[in-house]
Amino acid sequence: MTVADNLKRLTDEIDGIKARLSIDYDIDIVAVTKTHGSSAIVEAVSAGIRHIGENRVQEAETKFAELENLDFVKHLIGPLQSNKLNKAVKIFDFIQSLENIKTARKMSERLVEDGKTMPALIEIKTSYEDTKFGVGLDNVSEFLGSVLEMPSLEIKGLMTIAPFSSDEREVRGAFRSLFNLREKLKTEYPSADLRVLSMGMSGDYRVAIEEGSNMIRVGSLLFGSRNYG
Repeated sequence: MTVADNLKRLTDEIDGIKARLSIDYDIDIVAVTKTHGSSAIVEAVSAGIRHIGENRVQEAETKFAELENLDFVKHLIGPLQSNKLNKAVKIFDFIQSLENIKTARKMSERLVEDGKTMPALIEIKTSYEDTKFGVGLDNVSEFLGSVLEMPSLEIKGLMTIAPFSSDEREVRGAFRSLFNLREKLKTEYPSADLRVLSMGMSGDYRVAIEEGSNMIRVGSLLFGSRNYG
């Protein structure tokens, strides 16, 4: 199966879910190309993908340098380390993993210096797992209030990674808590633009869409198993 075949199968399924739930908004697909070469990005964009997600700044920099003439939106979906901040601001178009206030402030300052704006999502920790990153649920309101005041940062919504669990109730609960949090924040900050809910990956995107996701991040579903060699 080609990437185009896999994308067609995915979009058909998404259309079916939207029809079943009477969803009338678009659901963006971010193709995650972690460990796959630049040729995978070319194939994805040729198949109709507009959004490409990378987890690591260094890996992304190498690939993107080979694709300067290819038009796609470059998402950082992995942790944003302060020592990679300047490079990330330069090569990415969208940051999905904002979760540290000091890093956010440094990013804002760098963006102002560069005369650039950056759309970003606040990553929220909705699971108990120590390996997950994100702002704690109890601290999100304060965090959002702070970053909304930072120039050149354009907060567009929230992102989360559900717990790695075979119990659908846990996964669904994580997604539902993010949706409910977004609704609460919209009341607290009515002028904020929180339209994006980035939640759901290859193994749980169906549940995520059922719980309100309008952006999913899928890799193996499109490209097959990752190559860690």
